[in-house]
Amino acid sequence: MICNFRYSDTNFEDVIYECGDSPDYDKSCWFDIKFKLGLDFPNLPYLEDGDVKLSQTVPILQYVRWRCGDTLLIKKFLLFSCICVPFKKSGVMKMFASKFSNVRSIIIC
Repeated sequence: MICNFRYSDTNFEDVIYECGDSPDYDKSCWFDIKFKLGLDFPNLPYLEDGDVKLSQTVPILQYVRWRCGDTLLIKKFLLFSCICVPFKKSGVMKMFASKFSNVRSIIIC
């Protein structure tokens, strides 16, 4: 998602929540603030832009496309990302990438 923000010249702050050490991998750094952020569906990743608060990758990418996609190329790239995210998670994109190696660099972002 970060490459999408950079590609569309969107200003952002990348907040990283670090887990504790094994074997417990304490996640209190996230769980302590998760429900205090004012998100309708508190989850990672999340976006805050003024009064707009979104979570989950696809809604965030769609919002960035709507808000910052002022050129056709940026709109196409962000739309492609929105469509590919669910497939990437399911493994279908690996099959697609192996057939079309010229697209691989975009998918890996």
